Amino acid sequence: MLLVAENEQLPVCAARAGNPDAWNALFKRYQLPLYVYVFELVHHEQASLDIVQETFINAARHIGSLHSDAKFGSWLFGIAHQKCIQHWRKRSREQGLLEEHNESHDELPDDKEGPGE
Repeated sequence: MLLVAENEQLPVCAARAGNPDAWNALFKRYQLPLYVYVFELVHHEQASLDIVQETFINAARHIGSLHSDAKFGSWLFGIAHQKCIQHWRKRSREQGLLEEHNESHDELPDDKEGPGE
């Protein structure tokens, strides 16, 4: 598992206050490590980019629930992990629906035979 150093000073308090420069600094700091972590879990480039974006959106919405600014990185990776789990569940449901759809088409009569055959 990829570990990110937590001992550097991060502008988490300023981000909580809504400072866009603070969010930009946090995004620059965590964008690549978060992407690498997510890609290792989902093995799909576009899905990984989407999950990283969703992770930062959720972080911005819920930063008030972060109890310790020093744990921002761990908290962010936890959000990303949950997003990966949601991705797997969604993909699994879609796969099941696709298989169900294919099975229902397998049960249809063969079009090559006419009604009199």
